[in-house]
Amino acid sequence: MERLFPSITLQRDLANIASVTSQYGLLWVMSALEKGWVVSVPDHEGPNAAFGAGILAGQGTLDSIRVALQSKTITRLLSDAKIALWGYSGGALAAEWALEIKQQYAPELKITAAAIGGELKDHFRPNASAIYDVTRQCTIPTIVEFGYKNFWDYIDSGDELLDDPYLQKIFAQNKMGNLGTSKVPTYMYHAINDELLPFQNIQDLYEKYCSAGANIQFSEEVFGEHIIVALTGAAGALGYLIDRVDGKAAPVGCHS
Repeated sequence: MERLFPSITLQRDLANIASVTSQYGLLWVMSALEKGWVVSVPDHEGPNAAFGAGILAGQGTLDSIRVALQSKTITRLLSDAKIALWGYSGGALAAEWALEIKQQYAPELKITAAAIGGELKDHFRPNASAIYDVTRQCTIPTIVEFGYKNFWDYIDSGDELLDDPYLQKIFAQNKMGNLGTSKVPTYMYHAINDELLPFQNIQDLYEKYCSAGANIQFSEEVFGEHIIVALTGAAGALGYLIDRVDGKAAPVGCHS
């Protein structure tokens, strides 16, 4: 499983189609490096690749920032360096949770701005043996293998499974917007036609944060879907972060 982690897949000699999402992410890493920024790409899912474990992802992200700030002899970072978060899709989950738990978990960190896009919000049958491989493979092979297949065909109780008290407890623990509202200036962007993560869910989350006093610029991406907006929405996200790091004041309140 360790071959899936960014710390492994971003090494050039280990690049392959299975780790294409990490390689794709190099475009954003390079954009930041060209600005002279120090970039940290954390293994935010932890040692067991716990995708969707929001608090764990947030803690891993904040811990990686703490470590980066201690790397002075290597990176020459100052202890009061400006901090910007940027994540898309699964990375957005980590960045959002980092913002949400920051005051409780890492109040000493001074985060200047954040950009999050393509964000996630909120009993096998015998034929389900094929999906066990998902625990040992990366995103792209899984999409190719299971694209356009109905997940509930693999579950004997259908969507009633979601009513299980144990699962309900896990869902509640990983529901965004319940642990606090970040005041960090944030750029959100999401495809209106996102086929993986419904736009309305993110619209609802945006409105919830705004009603609690957040400062968010929300870009509703008209063209493209989840994968395309990862690329087309990056310019707006990076531009927002550059402005904040350069000291330009963010608009107060919420704007879309």
